[in-house]
Amino acid sequence: MRADRPVGKIDDKVGFGSDVAAQMLRRFGFKYVSLNPGASYRGLHDSIVNHLGNMNPSMVLCLHEDHAVGIAHGYAKATGEPMACVLHSNVGLLHGMMGLYNAWCDRAPMFVLGATGPVDASQRRPWIDWIHSTTDQGGRSINQDRMGYCYSRESLLMVVADGMGGHIRGEVAAQLTVQACAGLFQKLATPRLADPAGFLGAALMAAHRDLLQYQARKNLSEAPRTTVIACVVQDGFAWWAHAGDSRLYWLRGERIMSRTLDHSKVQAMASLGLISPDELETHPERNKVLNCLGSPQDPSLETTSRVRLANRDLLVLCTDGFWSGLPDSAFPGAFAAGPVAEVVPGLVERAVAHNGRTADNATVVALSWEGSDADGEPPTLSSINLPDGAVTTTIAIGQFDDDEVSSSEMSEEEIERQISEIRQAILRSNEDPQGGTA
Repeated sequence: MRADRPVGKIDDKVGFGSDVAAQMLRRFGFKYVSLNPGASYRGLHDSIVNHLGNMNPSMVLCLHEDHAVGIAHGYAKATGEPMACVLHSNVGLLHGMMGLYNAWCDRAPMFVLGATGPVDASQRRPWIDWIHSTTDQGGRSINQDRMGYCYSRESLLMVVADGMGGHIRGEVAAQLTVQACAGLFQKLATPRLADPAGFLGAALMAAHRDLLQYQARKNLSEAPRTTVIACVVQDGFAWWAHAGDSRLYWLRGERIMSRTLDHSKVQAMASLGLISPDELETHPERNKVLNCLGSPQDPSLETTSRVRLANRDLLVLCTDGFWSGLPDSAFPGAFAAGPVAEVVPGLVERAVAHNGRTADNATVVALSWEGSDADGEPPTLSSINLPDGAVTTTIAIGQFDDDEVSSSEMSEEEIERQISEIRQAILRSNEDPQGGTA
């Protein structure tokens, strides 16, 4: 499956060190390279796409380094041929180590590159960018924030949930919420959502019902509760819905085009003119939330109708642990300082440091939109070759039970079935005609 497409024409001139590494993979004859995108080999990622055209080798994008190694392992077993695999420096190599050991025990050949970057942005290929997400536990004993995104060929969903610490099992509430949203997206985005606004309302209400069912199943005195912000991007438009004080910022250049209004006591007081907007961030009751998922009453969901995105617009979904440490006036300039993958981690650290020893969990999902009006060129990243019904997600979809741990062991029959499925997928991929750009 080839999702990434070159920006404009393929640049076949070797101009960067990462081009040499990409050419090496091609000359060794590798058809595929599995990798988990990230900054430590951002240049190589771009060279594979914009220097080689994402062909020979084609990238198989993974959610974790261990997945990348496992796919290369399975490919070798299914075809008898080695596949290339790229791991991030330091931690990425550690994450993939057990998979490498398993492949060695199985005598499955693979070619592994360990990245050592990132190189300074001015010295590497400039194009590749993607959604970036970061979370920080802050000064709390547990991280009750959850986040993730899913995309089909024509639609994207991003979700951030902030479990409410003043109630029981906030982390469960947040997890169930992102899972409910992702599960419904997987069911309905085939490959597009017929009604994005309606989907958002249905997804958040489904999450709310899941929390009440969890309360009944566990015989709890109350249901776990969470705030949430969810956003759908489709056809160059965005829709979003929220409950509570998790926010979405729509940024364009140095302007905040729109921001969700918190469902909180201080926001209600400001709307009634009882306090000034400047008092919102310092008022002693600023943490009192009036609306959430999991409460005895159905939540009041606020949905924003579609807005057209322009090239380089930013959509930032975040919890109060992040926005409380970064004033609204600082948002546009802070995010304009560089690509989202580079600025977001530093901004999260800045927010946590600003909020001090008792800093709340801080979580962000940020998207830099590259529309079809980008100098007449196609977007850098595309999902055009995802088949109908296929969804790529960072969210584990399925039954959640915090009292049960499923076994990871597989029977020989299951292993052989998985190998057969991999072999069939490879054959189908080789038969697929090359697609165009999104």
